[in-house]
Amino acid sequence: MSKLGEDDFDEFETPNELDTPQEPFTLLNSIEINRSPKCMAVNTEYLAISCADGAVSIWSETISTHTTPDTEPTIILEEHSKVVSAMAFGNEKLFKLCTASYDKIILWNLEMVLATNSHGTVIGSELGVVEYICFSPNDTLLCLCIENFILIYDIDVRYC
Repeated sequence: MSKLGEDDFDEFETPNELDTPQEPFTLLNSIEINRSPKCMAVNTEYLAISCADGAVSIWSETISTHTTPDTEPTIILEEHSKVVSAMAFGNEKLFKLCTASYDKIILWNLEMVLATNSHGTVIGSELGVVEYICFSPNDTLLCLCIENFILIYDIDVRYC
């Protein structure tokens, strides 16, 4: 096995600035937040970021556009008392969001939250630290990874 020398890395380039993406990538937007994010989820309509206090901040309508986003989030969800460790948006229903922390797992309909200031639906409590969440392609199933277990929920359309 031969050793690599300095000349072997000449073809690689390292970007010097975050705001100068290399081709073929284009930086669409950047949002400066005043708190340290713990996890995040994004789709073409929304960006969700959780912070240490359990709150989830959501920005909308500026994610896939070239407009400057508001510095304040569109929605702040404050039903968790522990840090949100995982979250995911639905695939077909972009307004569907699941957030999970040690205290509870909540299913949200962001359209309803925006229209009526409603709360999410708690689908589990104190199950452990949720590491991953994903929806099935048609959003009828919700899968969660908690320690050595995979939990699969059949999501009733009444809740979303």
